[in-house]
Amino acid sequence: MKTFSDLLATDVGLVVKITHPTGMGEVLYLGLMDEIELTSNTIVTINEYEILPKYQYLAQDGVLIISAPFYSWLHEYSGQGWLLNPS
Repeated sequence: MKTFSDLLATDVGLVVKITHPTGMGEVLYLGLMDEIELTSNTIVTINEYEILPKYQYLAQDGVLIISAPFYSWLHEYSGQGWLLNPS
């Protein structure tokens, strides 16, 4: 579990680490609001959160598309509580 001060630190981007079935890997740097499209037969972590294969069941036709901002999407599918939208 992260400490309170860790929770206050916000990243300005996403670090996407992809490991292909061949063993080759790549790292992508994306914005917080970018749409993410992932092939479901890879191993993927985003900011050190395991996404694939954990959420592979959400992929359609072998592709997982995260069209919402990443942290909103993560909270919705991981059931980790609510995110408040500022008014």
